Amino acid sequence: MTEVPHYDNFGPERAGAMDKFALPDLPVLLGGKETVASHVADFGRLVSIPNRYLHTSRRMACLSHLGLGLLAKRLLRFQIRMPSTLANTTAYTFRQWNESFVMQAWIRSNGGSLKGFSDWLRTPQVIPALDPVHPVVPGDYLDGALDVLIEEISGKRPE
Repeated sequence: MTEVPHYDNFGPERAGAMDKFALPDLPVLLGGKETVASHVADFGRLVSIPNRYLHTSRRMACLSHLGLGLLAKRLLRFQIRMPSTLANTTAYTFRQWNESFVMQAWIRSNGGSLKGFSDWLRTPQVIPALDPVHPVVPGDYLDGALDVLIEEISGKRPE
């Protein structure tokens, strides 16, 4: 992220540089005093890092659901050069959102760990609310049975 003096003065980063994402008015702690500063995230500088480097105490920002939708919209525009509305982007990414909700349930039910989640998602098994007899692959139901998958993970099944 690069700090910029004023959100209203992003220039090309705001208007046309699809490899940038505006992060206006982030709370920043300077010398023990909180202030705000606007930043620009540069997609060309994105890298993957091990999660052990991600400490919540050093987090600069957390996007809201709207912010995540806008980020997805911008990333899709950057990657495939196709303009999209926020509604279309949200519809396009709903399966990933559903997987993230199931993932959150898994973490809550498994002591804060994702260990075994991918195997569970891909392994055929009997889930009574989906098919009481035949094994189904949970990942195949991310589109339409989100509540059932979350209930299966949490052990809270409807009466």
